[in-house]
Amino acid sequence: MKVFLYLELFLIIILGFFISYKVAEKTNITKKITYKTIKRIEIKSNANNHYKKIEKSDFKITTAKIFKRYGYIFINNKKANLNDNIKVGDVIKTASYSYVIIKFSNGSVIRINPNSKLKIDKLETKKDNTFKLHIMLGSMLSHFSKKGKYRINTKTATVGVRGTTFFTKVENETQTTICACHGNIDFSDTTHEKLIKSDHHQVFSLNKQGFIKNVKPLIPNVLRLHNDIDIAELKTIANTDKIITNSSFDYNYSINNKTLKKAIDLLKAKKGRKAIVILSKIAKKDAYASFLVGKILYEGIGIKKNKKSAIKWFKKSAKDNFPSAVEYLKSL
Repeated sequence: MKVFLYLELFLIIILGFFISYKVAEKTNITKKITYKTIKRIEIKSNANNHYKKIEKSDFKITTAKIFKRYGYIFINNKKANLNDNIKVGDVIKTASYSYVIIKFSNGSVIRINPNSKLKIDKLETKKDNTFKLHIMLGSMLSHFSKKGKYRINTKTATVGVRGTTFFTKVENETQTTICACHGNIDFSDTTHEKLIKSDHHQVFSLNKQGFIKNVKPLIPNVLRLHNDIDIAELKTIANTDKIITNSSFDYNYSINNKTLKKAIDLLKAKKGRKAIVILSKIAKKDAYASFLVGKILYEGIGIKKNKKSAIKWFKKSAKDNFPSAVEYLKSL
């Protein structure tokens, strides 16, 4: 009986050792699997870090923001505001009497003029990549302060640049006009090409038949939509991070710019009566002029106040979507 008892006790001890061995073996296997998993994670992490280092040195995402605006600006048909971010694929539209200045982190600055439409085709830049914008409608002044590959496309032409300043205008569905303000520009379509080197404003126009020989009729309108003061402003914005909160409409955008300039100079001199005489010739057709007449009458600038008449002029201007008139009426 004792023999069986000792044998049973011996078997229990053996079984205990066996179970302990198996548990230890399983633990070691688990440790090995865990170790291999950790090593795989470490290797993957190191690979990712290496990729990030390569990406950081060879690849840069260009960002863009609205630095100045006047009037009604839309991004993808939604009203845009100062400091709004702009991304690849966005379509920017400007209404009548409205404009926007956009600054890019790669040193580029553009001003989209009234009644224009532009699409951001590509903002990513690297050694073998090209920064691309597409003017779908209207006009734009561009300043590229840093070296790189830049391309402005229209429906009918391409403007290739490597750091320069120029103006681009879509005349119609078959014609594109540029002003080479400064620098080297490659102006081309599928069958025609011209390398332009310019120290100051030179106008060229291209359609399906080739380059327009007589561009003189186009020059006044092109130079009305941009000038050296505008270029200086873009260069200033390229070198600052300050958002411009106060802006006004540029009388140069109007075909009546000369008349408007005379009236504005008279306003500054507090000669409102004389300004109204000049503005009355265009006030019924020019929303900026009708707004100025309202402002003179409402504030009594060099003339007796007439708020009732002023409001009529403000409403006339607002009906034509002049932003300052709309805001003025809201504040009354």
